[in-house]
Amino acid sequence: MGCQKHCRAVQLYASKLGRARKLSKTDETALFEYLMAEGWRQQDEIVYWLWHERGALVSRPYLVF
Repeated sequence: MGCQKHCRAVQLYASKLGRARKLSKTDETALFEYLMAEGWRQQDEIVYWLWHERGALVSRPYLVF
């Protein structure tokens, strides 16, 4: 029993803190390339592009650059 408590404490300590990333590094790279090729875009256009082309569901406030 003592090991189970200790192991759980180590597992919690080793886990990442904070919110999980919504965009992978490849999604971020693709978005950067999209913006470089197309120029500036409205946030709602970026949200739609990420959902339609990359399958990533994000909200507009997430896109604060």
